[in-house]
Amino acid sequence: MRKSLVLLFMGAILVLGACGSNESQGNTSTNANSSANDSNEEGKQEEPKDEAAEDDGNDTLDTIGEIEENEGVKAKLLGLWNEGQPVHEGDFSVTLNSVKLIELQEIDEEFKQGIMMMTSTDELETPAQYLQVEYTVQNNTDTAVWWNDIDQILFGKKQIDVMMNDFIMTNDEPTDTILSGTEYNGTVGVLVSNPDADNVKLSFSDVYTEEGMDTVAKTKEVDLTLNK
Repeated sequence: MRKSLVLLFMGAILVLGACGSNESQGNTSTNANSSANDSNEEGKQEEPKDEAAEDDGNDTLDTIGEIEENEGVKAKLLGLWNEGQPVHEGDFSVTLNSVKLIELQEIDEEFKQGIMMMTSTDELETPAQYLQVEYTVQNNTDTAVWWNDIDQILFGKKQIDVMMNDFIMTNDEPTDTILSGTEYNGTVGVLVSNPDADNVKLSFSDVYTEEGMDTVAKTKEVDLTLNK
């Protein structure tokens, strides 16, 4: 549900943007040719916005202290766990690949507004820190299943509701239903207010068959410690 809500929200933004563009075009166009040209220009400008809505996180940060600059964001890796650990095993499997504590040292206004909208944050100051969780999912069962990935994160003594605070979307993640034969890499990103902590607990949700709602796998919790 979390991913579908985010996608619907981003879709609503694009629809509103299109409505505003059409109204402006109607007021300023003087003939059919100029209207067509305006429409073409708007189409060209909207394409990169679709790409910007999909954020795969900081995949290349893999050394503590490393800094990466990309598209108006400067990020530093503060902590890392990358030992790999099976969570759900069997025909439906989930493997936890890595957990990163990342500091956003510089954020441009567009990226900042995007994070604030997707996390219901009123204000975001820099530097800001967040946890990035990366995992791999395989559905080798003979049916579609329903899975809501990571429900809760405990970082230090702070509990974080992932559904309400995840601001990272990846291009290949299903929304809720995972068809038989599907394999994908997922990413979760949540802001944290206690970057000095190093102990992390992840709660991976139950897995159900889509039609009968039979339990395929029960909730699993993973405890780990970040290297800093």
